[in-house]
Amino acid sequence: MILRKSTNQQIPVINLFTGTNVKNFHLSIFIPALTPFIWIILFLFLLNFTWFYSILKINPSGFFSFDSYQYINLAGNILHHASFSQSEQPPLIQDPYRTPLYPLFLAVIYPAGSEIAVVILQILLSAGTVLLVCRITLLFIENKIAATLAGIFYALDIPTLVFNNQIMTETLFTFLLMLSVYFFLKFINDDSGAKSKTLFLSGFFLGLSILCRPIAIFLPLILILVLAGTIFRKKVNAPVRNFVYPVVAFTGPLLLTVLLWYIRNYLVFGNLFFSLIGPVNMCNFHGAAVYARVNNMEFYAAREKFWKELEEDAPVRISEDVTVYTKYIAGKSLKLMAGHPVTAIRNQVTGMLHLLFKPLRGDIDRQLGFVKGFTTITPLESDSGADIFSALPSKSGKITQLLVFYQFFWMIIVYCGTLLSMVVLFRRKNYLVLALVFGIIVYFTLVTTPPLTYARFRVPLIPLLAILGAIGLTSLFKPRIFASQVK
Repeated sequence: MILRKSTNQQIPVINLFTGTNVKNFHLSIFIPALTPFIWIILFLFLLNFTWFYSILKINPSGFFSFDSYQYINLAGNILHHASFSQSEQPPLIQDPYRTPLYPLFLAVIYPAGSEIAVVILQILLSAGTVLLVCRITLLFIENKIAATLAGIFYALDIPTLVFNNQIMTETLFTFLLMLSVYFFLKFINDDSGAKSKTLFLSGFFLGLSILCRPIAIFLPLILILVLAGTIFRKKVNAPVRNFVYPVVAFTGPLLLTVLLWYIRNYLVFGNLFFSLIGPVNMCNFHGAAVYARVNNMEFYAAREKFWKELEEDAPVRISEDVTVYTKYIAGKSLKLMAGHPVTAIRNQVTGMLHLLFKPLRGDIDRQLGFVKGFTTITPLESDSGADIFSALPSKSGKITQLLVFYQFFWMIIVYCGTLLSMVVLFRRKNYLVLALVFGIIVYFTLVTTPPLTYARFRVPLIPLLAILGAIGLTSLFKPRIFASQVK
């Protein structure tokens, strides 16, 4: 339910999640017990700062990955030259690939203490995310056990722990995405006069999340569809303006936030686009993977040859017109994948399965200094992923091996709970909530770029999976909590 500003009074509320009639609830019901949530946050701090201290003492370079240095270069040029460029020295070439929010985040924080300050702030943001996980769970079901369990599931996720301690976008992006989801769910669950405010905040934070990671650029379409369904359900006989206001409240700040970067790119490059990182990644990974299988080549050798062919046939050089060049290579990659649909679909399905079920391993080894550079158990060109248990002892440290098996255990528990939650939400006729939550999960699963996909791309989904897993398991062990609320 939704917390309203008041003191010691009874408030009429309609809960669209439960479908219950208007009832009076004392304000104290709406305020979750603070103690269990504080313990979860402290537990998250303990795990993250233990991991942070281990990296700091064993392998300080573990705070960085290849992408980290790109973001740092962008932040440095913003700070010292007011230029959005990855160049390490003049001339500063304007960057068409990355989006500005995370580099701006680094530009503000990095001077305060380099990577240490950034990682500490990211741990604090993750604490904010765990609190949002608990609060969102309470919007689903007024049960502190489920909310606490969801927070614990989130705090115990290994990929989240690893990327909280790395100079990468995952932590900030996940926090902003969950803020947007939280305010959006408040609109679904609330029949008060605060609709426009919650939708405005949801749209604003979703826009910021897109500025953090452009992979979310089409995610608003799912939320808009759910918003339309929500408005129709609430106001079947309402005047047209009551349909228009919520849509404008949500899309207004969202479009304004995102359009600013479209305008920047148009002014700099003369073409209207948001980011060119997607087409480049498609060529670099999806297209190259299809090329490798078709030509029976090792992935990295195939990718080098594929790029050489693209550059030879390109109508312009990348230095002459980056947008025309990128459009050309993206078209060639799509044509290659369209010509071999079985291979392309096979790679896509494999990538989706890796996102959902493959444990994180290489980043753990690299972060703790067990190996130099990124490694994978199954090479990108391999057809089989069945050798994980035989390869693990020979390729990873003992701590990594233990954490890999722990991740399998975590996924079994949480995914079983997620399946149970689907049944619970369907029985309670929470179709809009199902559409929103599983729409987001399916979206991020589909927009993966195989064979690049691995557990890192699961991080933004962990809060939702933790919430669903907790709801499912709570319904299993506390069925009376749910039985009274089924229509």
